[in-house]
Amino acid sequence: MAQPILLLLAAPPLGVFAVAAAVFDAPPVLAGLLALLSAFVWSDAWYFIKMAIYQVHVLLLPEPSRPRLDLFDSHVRHDRVGLTDIDRNGHCNNARYLRECGFGRRDLWKANGVWAVVRSVGGNLVVAAQTVRYRRELSLGQAYALESRVLAWDDAAFYVEQRFVTTGADGKDFVHAIVYVKNHVLGSKRPADLVAAVAPGTMAPMIPDEIRLWNEANAICSAKLRPKKL
Repeated sequence: MAQPILLLLAAPPLGVFAVAAAVFDAPPVLAGLLALLSAFVWSDAWYFIKMAIYQVHVLLLPEPSRPRLDLFDSHVRHDRVGLTDIDRNGHCNNARYLRECGFGRRDLWKANGVWAVVRSVGGNLVVAAQTVRYRRELSLGQAYALESRVLAWDDAAFYVEQRFVTTGADGKDFVHAIVYVKNHVLGSKRPADLVAAVAPGTMAPMIPDEIRLWNEANAICSAKLRPKKL
């Protein structure tokens, strides 16, 4: 994370600590507790806590000698709907799906080796577009699996499919939501270069119809948003 962002995130809690200790003469433990609680007011603290846990997990695990996943394999991330995820109906709120997808893609690119190649050349992967279809709600406490996989790529981006899946008492899986993501590649390497580095000899698959039509819809939208030349 960039240093200016870290400083910006730390400033409000540090300010609360200083005011509590210096102005109200609060004991250090109480001032620290107030500063910690203020972090949940000023920012999405749970997101950064989750990111920190992920980073510690990565540091503690030995770096594999080869990618843990083949390029087209699905990465599965297990989670459960918590109190911070629900809306007034007691269901996982719409925005949480997309946030969890960010964690899922991070795991996917790390596991299949693409992320290491991207970072080695100073590049990045950013979301250029995404679309989600909600099929059935996820309720408080409900466990689910987030399945992420690479579908295809073109000259600029990878196309990723992500599914929120539960298994019923009958053993059958149900897809609660499905997300399509256009992951744009920044830097000197193109998607084909990254694929050649992690899976030599792999041919680019045909772009699925749903992705092709979605791209066409995005192109129409882009054309409408461009300022018209006089």
